[in-house]
Formats: sequence, structure tokens, C-alpha cells
Amino acid sequence: MYRRSILCVAFLASSVSAPAVARGEGTPAKFALYGLRITPSGTDAEQFSDDGWGVGINFYGSPDVLMHGLAFGAGCEFVNLMSQTTVLYDPDTLLRTEQETSQDFFRIYLGPEIGPHGHGFFRPFAGANIAVHFYRIGTQLIIPDDVDPSQSIVQDLGNETNTSFGYDFTVGADLQVKRYFIESGVRFIKSFNLPQQFGNAAAVTIHPGYFQIFIGLGGTVW
Repeated sequence: MYRRSILCVAFLASSVSAPAVARGEGTPAKFALYGLRITPSGTDAEQFSDDGWGVGINFYGSPDVLMHGLAFGAGCEFVNLMSQTTVLYDPDTLLRTEQETSQDFFRIYLGPEIGPHGHGFFRPFAGANIAVHFYRIGTQLIIPDDVDPSQSIVQDLGNETNTSFGYDFTVGADLQVKRYFIESGVRFIKSFNLPQQFGNAAAVTIHPGYFQIFIGLGGTVW
């Protein structure tokens, strides 16, 4: 009887002192808002896009059964890949016109992420995602009015949107203090079967790639 009492007390003590993960503290989830810098990689991307700045947001949840070492989540990003103005002059009248071209890149991605997602200060991670990519390019021709810019004549020359599938590989780390963290990392992004000339169904398809550097702020909830 005395021996059984000692075993019972030892069991209760070990249960109280067990880590929160072993007891099942719930499913931690982390979310982050980040800024990013994207750089074209390879001839396919460099032909029609420039370096660009953008923003993104993601959300990952780590089931308790996986001991918070594997998470699943999703995110989205928006980047301006090109924004340029070309000034043209009519050789006879010297009338000045400006052609403005803008190309935007939006992607929605989802996939797993490996790394600690619970309590801890330094949390490295690596992930791979599949994604849907949206490319939009728009061109306007403007005859500016230097005296009154509001009276400028604007002609829309076209606005095309194309969709493709892609993937990415990500590595990074975050530093967490009291459930708030700052994270940073790099990402390689690849797109498939994108028309080289938007709006031209007979155009040769390309497969652009991009390198991305990101840094952001986020929080972990249980």
C-alpha cells in the first residue's frame, strides 16, 4: 500500500511538471505581415520584369499531434514588377506624350512549413508551397497639360491579366519574445506557362523565376 502511494505521488508530480506540449496546450498558430524585395532570376524573368517591392501576409497552424514541429498554412503577396514612363515627341508638332506601363504580380500560396512553432526565442523554418500566380500589365498614353494636370488627356491602351501555377521554396527564422516575433528569410519562386506577350494567344510561353528577400512582424497565438 505504501509503495502504491509513492508511485501515485510520483505519477502526479511528473504530470504537473511535464511540458505543455506533452499535455496538449492546443494548436499554436502564427501570423505575420511582411515587406519583400523581389529580383528576376534568369532570362525569362529579366526580359519583361524589373526588381520590385511588395507586401505579403501569411498564417500557419501547427497541430498538437505533430509536436509543433510541422505546420500547414497559406499566404498571399503583391509586388509591382515594373513601373515606367516613356516620353515620346511627335517629329512635326513636337507634341509630347507619355506612355506609362505598370506590371503587377499577385500570388496565393499554401503548403507545409517545418520548424518549431510553439514557445521559444529562436525558431528557424523551411517550407515549400504550391501557388496560383496572377500577372497584370496595363498601359496608358497621356497627353499632359503642364498648366493644369487635371486636364491631361488619358487613353487606356490595354489592361491584360494572365494566370499561371507555380511553387516556391522558403528558408528563414524568427526571434520570438512574449508571443511576438520578427522574422526574415529568402524565397525562390517559379511560374509556369506564362505568355511572353500578354494578350497574344500565339505567344511563346515562358517560365520566369524570382528570388525574394522578406522581413516582417507577427505573433503566435494558442
